[in-house]
Amino acid sequence: MYSIVDSDNPSQGSASLIPGRRHEQHRVEPRGGMRIGILATDGIGDVICASGLVTDVRRAWPDAKICMIVRFREMASLFGGASRIDDVIVYDPARGNSPARVMTLIREIRRRRFDTFVVVTDIDRHKAPCLTLVSGARVRVGEAASPLARLYSRTIPRDATEHKVSSNRRIAALLGIDAVSPPYVPIDPADATAVDRALADAGVQPGDRLLAVHPGSGLAESHKRWSIDEYEAMIRQVSSLTVRPILVGAGGDVALCDILQTRLGSSVLSFAGKLSLSRSAALLSKCALAVGADSGVMHLAAAVGTPTICIFGPTDERRTAPFGATRIVSANIPCRPCYSKLPHGCGNPVCMSGVTVAQVVAEANGLLFASAP
Repeated sequence: MYSIVDSDNPSQGSASLIPGRRHEQHRVEPRGGMRIGILATDGIGDVICASGLVTDVRRAWPDAKICMIVRFREMASLFGGASRIDDVIVYDPARGNSPARVMTLIREIRRRRFDTFVVVTDIDRHKAPCLTLVSGARVRVGEAASPLARLYSRTIPRDATEHKVSSNRRIAALLGIDAVSPPYVPIDPADATAVDRALADAGVQPGDRLLAVHPGSGLAESHKRWSIDEYEAMIRQVSSLTVRPILVGAGGDVALCDILQTRLGSSVLSFAGKLSLSRSAALLSKCALAVGADSGVMHLAAAVGTPTICIFGPTDERRTAPFGATRIVSANIPCRPCYSKLPHGCGNPVCMSGVTVAQVVAEANGLLFASAP
């Protein structure tokens, strides 16, 4: 067990988890009880991309006290308990940065007396260096992405053309760590049992092969979605391969999944909005294949070892695809990727509509036939 402190609700206290100027490469000298803070206040996919860094830090210093600073309480479940992390601070920048909230966060960080403070790739280039300084940590590492990077004690140049996992490995190397671990999300046996029960209750037989489909992409990023009509056509064709389609996603994906389920009938099951993050990981681990666009769900599928087909449009798969994604499908559109220039889309995402049902079905056929018992 480990403690979680929600800096947006400090009165609750601790609770157990429920459901740049220098490019030094020398190793941080380990000592008993070393305290390490890791700032990863971004989305699920980004936190999963940092999970390998956490594994490498734990391997390098098995006796260290590692504290993750993440956006949502449930993200702590991605690390599988005290084998990788000891403590969690919850802080969601999307809820605003009022002086009271920021001071609460700073107080929680200062209270832990960190020796080392790590900022993973793509975290706010202005606020993150300031947090490392006020942490009081002697070793402060991150990317040199703004003039404020001088507040770090060691930096790497930011490279937006490399995968986020590779960027995080370079950040870990600033600590003298041989960073090699891929993203990994462990499955809690209790979650696996609960998911088995839910599948059985829904009529899934032990020998059924499952096709996970995630039609969403986050509430603010609908331009990254493939259309509902295309998902429907794809599911109708792929489900003929003796696989049982299941729809997955968070609460914001329920409406999309309800539309698909209504169109496709009772043969398609929807678990959207019904499972915790850790149980979603357990469900995805039981699937023969997962299909979806650029989203945290697809990162989760890849991190539990499930083959993935990821449909990319405005975002750059070189940077943000699930690490080790099995297949990437995209349209040959000269204006893509555009996400770094137009984060809310161009209003006419031809890069997504240019991906055909036939392309995705062909990839699914190949993967499902190849893995057929």
